[in-house]
Amino acid sequence: MSFQMFTPHLKLDLSAHRRVLAVTDVHGEHEKLVEALEGIGFEERLDALIINGDLVDRGPASEAVVQWLERPGIYRCVGNHDILAQCYLDGDLSADLIAEHGGGWFLTLAPERQTELARQLSRGPLALTVTTPAGRNVGFAHADCWRDWRKHIAALKDPTAALHIEAKRLNLWSRNTITDLLEAAHKAKGKPVAYTCQVSGIDHVFHGHSTVTRPFAHNNRTWFDTAACYPGGYLTVLDVDAWLDRIDEHRPFQ
Repeated sequence: MSFQMFTPHLKLDLSAHRRVLAVTDVHGEHEKLVEALEGIGFEERLDALIINGDLVDRGPASEAVVQWLERPGIYRCVGNHDILAQCYLDGDLSADLIAEHGGGWFLTLAPERQTELARQLSRGPLALTVTTPAGRNVGFAHADCWRDWRKHIAALKDPTAALHIEAKRLNLWSRNTITDLLEAAHKAKGKPVAYTCQVSGIDHVFHGHSTVTRPFAHNNRTWFDTAACYPGGYLTVLDVDAWLDRIDEHRPFQ
């Protein structure tokens, strides 16, 4: 699958909304999505919702989640699972591998529907820069990003850049930062963690992809994939400004 299919980056001014809410790694859990949004009082005419990648696979209702993209005030990033359908149609992945990653639902669809959904899932931006109602500039990248947001976005946008493909793979697949952070936290044995993953050029960055037992922050990054599609997991919806107003309460390693 060609990385050129993706919209690299989208900048959104959502400051006129009441709230910017964020969710990640829905993975076909439509009922949990609806319940979580009802629980936080989501209103389409007042709030904006960011879905930070991986709408589909593993859960019971992937098509229903994709239909949410047609609702007003819904924005999203592409996650690694959102490209698998197109990879399959392009011949880059086998049916067995798609099914192994929770995409069996896609294999049951008619060819025309497969083509339509694959294009819809893979056409979104890889990263978002959002201005919140509180005037913060925050980034959304499904898996990871470089430690300079402007350079990360520039590499995503420029197909001639030497690190273009690397930046996209980092954005979709990498667990390097969170793995290094958790290893450093383990070695610190309860003491403050010296490891830094600060991203310059942006107020805060939100990631999914790597499952955590509860959302947490380190430096100016937050991870909030709370494993909605797995037993014992749940779907987290963050009010971005409210989360950042109390960010020091969510930093377990600092």
